[in-house]
Order: sequence, then structure tokens, then C-alpha cells
Amino acid sequence: SSPYQNQNKFRDEEIHALIALCQKHNVERNLLMNKGMTFTDNIKEIFQYIRLLDKEGGVTSITVGDPAIVPYLKKAFPHLRLQASVFMNIDGLSKIKEAVKMGISDFCLDVSTNRRGRELEKIRDYKKKHKGFIVKLLANHGCYMNCFYLTRHSSWPLLKDMLNQLRADHPSFRETYVLGNMIDVKNCVYRRDDLTDEIKRPF
Repeated sequence: SSPYQNQNKFRDEEIHALIALCQKHNVERNLLMNKGMTFTDNIKEIFQYIRLLDKEGGVTSITVGDPAIVPYLKKAFPHLRLQASVFMNIDGLSKIKEAVKMGISDFCLDVSTNRRGRELEKIRDYKKKHKGFIVKLLANHGCYMNCFYLTRHSSWPLLKDMLNQLRADHPSFRETYVLGNMIDVKNCVYRRDDLTDEIKRPF
């Protein structure tokens, strides 16, 4: 039920080898669950898989993209840390406070928060008084300008891979950019009046 096309599927022995390597070097292991509950038709199998990994200490945290699954994960795996994905759009202190009540302990903030210094200061000051939760800022986002082509930027590597595969399977295939040239991940067309913003661009 993966939403990703042309993904590399790891074999069980590869997963176990990776877990052993992480444990040897004292590296934490995070399981990514970005998929929404609405599109998840095998939730029982997912939980069984988490339990299997958990028995050998394979998971130390779970990243979730849908708040609807948080209560179930918290009940089934109370010892694991739950991390809010950027897909949960947590962009300020008020949302962090509510998410903490739900049982989330780690936060990948929405990329727009990176540019809001005052809000980050509020989070920092609150965190000094309330220990136990972790805040992370995303450093590999598709478009830090947060422009209206954001979804195209983030989807371009996937689409490009699909186009390359299509060309390989069908040599006569003629590539046309039906979505426009602005889809290029290295060509954000949105510009700010403040020149310093250009320095902050990731490209």
C-alpha cells in the first residue's frame, strides 16, 4: 500500500542487518508512516510489522503524517516516541502544545516556520521550561520559498524517474513537459522583493 512509485523494496535480511548496524553504533531507528489513515487498508499488517521490529529493538520512534493514527500507536507502543511529520503542518507553539497532549514528543515543523523567527523564539522559550519534546527544522525541502509550485518541486524527482523509466521501456516515447517548464526542481520561478531571500534559496 505504498504511495511511492518505483521504490526500492528492502528484503527482511537487509532490514535486520541495518537494525544491527544502527544498534552497534548507537543510532536511533525511525519508522516513517506518512501515509494517511484514509489510504491505509492494511493497518493490522502494519502494526504486526512494527511489533515484529520492536521485539528486536528495531524501532525507537515512529514518524506519523496523520493525527488520526496517533492514539492507536500510543496505546499499542507506549514506549516508542511519536514524531510529527511535516505533513501534519505544525507551524507554531499552539499546535505543538495540542500535539503534546495527544502523545507526540518529536516535531518536524512545517518548512514555513523556518522563516518565522519570533515563532521559533516562542517555541525555544517554551521548550526551556517544558522538557521532554524535540523540535526539528527541515533542511531538505523542495522549495524554501514556499511558492505555489511547491508540490511540483517536491514531486519532480519522482516524476522524472517515471519519465526515464517510460523512455527506457518505450524508445519511441517523446518527452513533453505537459506540466510546464516550471516543474523543474532547480528552477523556482517565485521571486521575493527582498534580495536576501534569494540567498536563502536552496538551489
